[in-house]
Amino acid sequence: MAKLTSGFEIFGLVLFFGMVIFVFGHQCNPLPKTMYAAENRTLQGYTFARRPVRSRVICGRDCSIDKRCKSFNFNDCSKICELNLATRQEHPKVFNATLGSVYFDGDEDTLLYSLADKAYACAGLTLVERCEWGARKPRFPKAMPDTPDHCIVHHTAGHSTGSGQCYAQDTCSAMMRSFQNYDVDTNGWNDIGYNFVIGGDERVYVGRGWNVIGAHAGPSYNHRAIGIAVIGNYKNVLPNSTVLDVLQRLMACGVESGNLSPSYFLRGHRDVRNTTCPGDLLHAKIKTWSHY
Repeated sequence: MAKLTSGFEIFGLVLFFGMVIFVFGHQCNPLPKTMYAAENRTLQGYTFARRPVRSRVICGRDCSIDKRCKSFNFNDCSKICELNLATRQEHPKVFNATLGSVYFDGDEDTLLYSLADKAYACAGLTLVERCEWGARKPRFPKAMPDTPDHCIVHHTAGHSTGSGQCYAQDTCSAMMRSFQNYDVDTNGWNDIGYNFVIGGDERVYVGRGWNVIGAHAGPSYNHRAIGIAVIGNYKNVLPNSTVLDVLQRLMACGVESGNLSPSYFLRGHRDVRNTTCPGDLLHAKIKTWSHY
């Protein structure tokens, strides 16, 4: 009986030490895990630059609650953090990413780039994201080479589908889709031409955003200017005071977030191209503002 008991004791010791080795071995050498999180909820796994990522990254709307999140934009529509376009295009071989891919930095001490679209959190603006107005995916977007030093104001009367006005999100969204369809299918551009569009509903509709080169002012300015269009025809009337305030807030927002040079030049479309855009009255109005 003593030998039998001894055998059980030996078996128990082996089992115990085996479990200790298993547990502590996994604690010291955890299995590779790739994770991303949004709204403080851990979601599913991805890989970063084709290698395992062990860091748990938490991203918020402005991606400021974790220093590892500095290269990511929080996507309000998909509710995930996306590597920003500028970072992907700056290091395409490192990130091996396509538009919409989700990657995280596996080195907790690495700071990459500042958040590209932090301005989306600016106070006093109601933004309508691309997925909310039903945008098509852009074809081969190109990042701004530097911080834009111009802001060019347009009205949509010169656009083949933009002479009308809208006062509700559904009708403004329909106009946005028509602008994009014309720019892509007729003009042959890779996306809607404007960076932002302001509707009569006083919302800001995201076109190409802050950090993507637009197609609104010609090759001499597209790569250095943010194009903001106000829906409607402003030859004989002005936008209402709230829409004008939104336009000014959006430009201030760009400066505050580092997406527009503090010393930017404000211009109307007619100042840089042979056109009547943005209409006589709107052009006369912006000429009274600072930065013009």
